[in-house]
Amino acid sequence: MKLYRDAGLRRIKLKLSGNPEEDLKRVTSVADVFPGELTLDANQGYMDPKVAVKALNEIFNTVGKRVMLIEEPCPKGDLEKMRYVSEKSEIPVFADESAATFEDASKVIEASAAKGINIKLQKAGGIYWASKIAEIANENNVLLMVGTMLESSISVAAGANFVSGTPGIINSDLDADLYFSVNIVEDKTVPPFKYGSRLPSGLPGLGIKLAEWLNRIIEGDVNVAKIAI
Repeated sequence: MKLYRDAGLRRIKLKLSGNPEEDLKRVTSVADVFPGELTLDANQGYMDPKVAVKALNEIFNTVGKRVMLIEEPCPKGDLEKMRYVSEKSEIPVFADESAATFEDASKVIEASAAKGINIKLQKAGGIYWASKIAEIANENNVLLMVGTMLESSISVAAGANFVSGTPGIINSDLDADLYFSVNIVEDKTVPPFKYGSRLPSGLPGLGIKLAEWLNRIIEGDVNVAKIAI
């Protein structure tokens, strides 16, 4: 929190374990020291949907509406379990692993299995297919968030541009490049981190420019030694 204080963090994401007691303790401990909103990600941790519902409602009853959503509480692709949790949980359920592609997202929406979908551009196939997912979600009153995997500032820039121009998105999770020790784009073109969000740089296209050292490698000005296997 100290590291990103100047970025105006208003919301943070917590990973859950699938253990109800541990998850309640984790969420309430963070809620005690962080006054903002929380999103949760179970990463398919709850095998039993009834246990998931009980755990999530206990979290909601303790922390309240500060908890905005829970991603993928049950095993990937088990839409019956997801729908059960979504119908009975006070915390809105968002499909993540179960909605990687347009086809996946369509199945989730047709089954009324979740209140929302987490779009990841790299899994969806880029901005075009992400836009198609957003279209069918908006047509069916399904909420959206946009996340990342392990990605550089290039794809985070794509995500920031997509979020800024797409309706129905209530949350963005564009932080992957913040973990990298080396940036492959010029610092001034990295999507700025302000008001708790990543914003487009305002420059043409995706708004990024490759770092000079990377350009030199691509153009053959610098030889990169092969790594022996």
